[in-house]
Amino acid sequence: MEKNSKNILSSLLYSGKFILCIFTYTGRKMMNKKQINLIVLATRDNIANCRVLETGEKISLRLSSYQLFEIAPGEIATIDIKKIWEFGNNKYISGELIDHQIKVHLLDLKPLKLTDWDF
Repeated sequence: MEKNSKNILSSLLYSGKFILCIFTYTGRKMMNKKQINLIVLATRDNIANCRVLETGEKISLRLSSYQLFEIAPGEIATIDIKKIWEFGNNKYISGELIDHQIKVHLLDLKPLKLTDWDF
């Protein structure tokens, strides 16, 4: 995640209209201007806590219950954006789940140190 990257969500919020085009290749299909990649951190009954893949910004994802049960923590979810809003210093996004994949190399995880154990 780049330090100089633009705040995507703030750019998308402009009088309810989408003003930023996002084009990234997910390996399967091209994303259009109303889609975003999110890292799923945790899922609850009707919401998922996520981070925007490009910026690391925290956001809560609202999906229909049957779509929310398809994703799991650690996956990269591609969302077709329907609505973005802020309430009480929290950012929310709703839409439709387009794709979800596990891409470990995009999560910037540090490997665990291995040690020898004597039994």
